[in-house]
Amino acid sequence: MKFVHDTVNAPGSGRLKGVEAELTIAPTRGLTLSGSFAYNSVKIPDTVNPFKQTINGVIVTVNAPQRIYQVYTPEYSASGAIDYEVPLGGATLKAHLDANYDNGYYANYTDTLIDSTNRAVRVAQPKGDSAFVVNGRIAIADIAIGNDGAKLTLSAWARNLFNEQHVFVKFFSPTGGNTGFFNDPRTFGFELNLKM
Repeated sequence: MKFVHDTVNAPGSGRLKGVEAELTIAPTRGLTLSGSFAYNSVKIPDTVNPFKQTINGVIVTVNAPQRIYQVYTPEYSASGAIDYEVPLGGATLKAHLDANYDNGYYANYTDTLIDSTNRAVRVAQPKGDSAFVVNGRIAIADIAIGNDGAKLTLSAWARNLFNEQHVFVKFFSPTGGNTGFFNDPRTFGFELNLKM
């Protein structure tokens, strides 16, 4: 079987820059604070798509350069967490709280092209909403069960604690218009774990 591969490079020079930082501290026994920050920037010169495209059912060659997006990677993102553990009458009380932020991202590499009066018209890809989501968990761990060393952990957790809503992925298409996906709503749960 023979495969044919085409490689087309963007004109000029692209640029990638960014920084990531993480910090973890334990100011007192049982307490841990952590945080992170990331900045990512990708610049790719506008590029002509060398392959034919279908616009309103017609196969055409588009010679106009198109913008290239950084996809599934927000330009700015940050997170922070608090973890606390303390003995509790022969067991251990554990608490965790974290918060996560990003300023949204693109889900498609290029703009969408549509046909209008026999011209290729570019419609810019929409960017997903920025997000700030908080999660939490509290547990009573290491509860001794019987004399054979078994231990029980009871925990309760919440994802998206403040029920924040955003459309994290957005798309545009000529037939569907603007579409997207919402993040999950606030969710609660309980767990019981037995370690034998």
